[in-house]
Amino acid sequence: MTGTSAVPAVIGYLIDTFTAASTLGTAATPVSIRCGPELSGDFSQLALFVGVDDPTLIEAGSAATAATSNQTWVGMGARARDEDISIFCTAEAWSGETGTRAAMTAVYGIVAAVETLLAADVYLGGMALFQAPGSTSHTLKWLQGNDGLAAHVSFRIDAKARLGGP
Repeated sequence: MTGTSAVPAVIGYLIDTFTAASTLGTAATPVSIRCGPELSGDFSQLALFVGVDDPTLIEAGSAATAATSNQTWVGMGARARDEDISIFCTAEAWSGETGTRAAMTAVYGIVAAVETLLAADVYLGGMALFQAPGSTSHTLKWLQGNDGLAAHVSFRIDAKARLGGP
């Protein structure tokens, strides 16, 4: 891969993969796949934000973290770099009820579908040398609003990409 960073290509790949997946974007009860904090006018009960560590920060007018990366030179001659990438995602489910179990079960179902897709393509469509362990750093949060309770699970997808060189 050439360029300054693999982050935009990896995020694009994840959005396309999740949107096309029969377990997420095209499921019988579809999950709304969102790139970053985009406002879609879609108030689906199931959503997956790719490139957002915490959607509530955006709602409060603060910045959310989309991704981080670090690069190191590979070998002699400074022709290639390895980039360690972390893409932040948040799954969201709300039930319209005040109980926690339905929302929690649904939101972890979204995370499980993501992990299954990642395990099926550890190279992220050729965008990465590898990604492991699928998703990591899960954080469950509850939000209670006028329309019921929502569960959020924030997590990270980590990968290593090669930039430039042979």
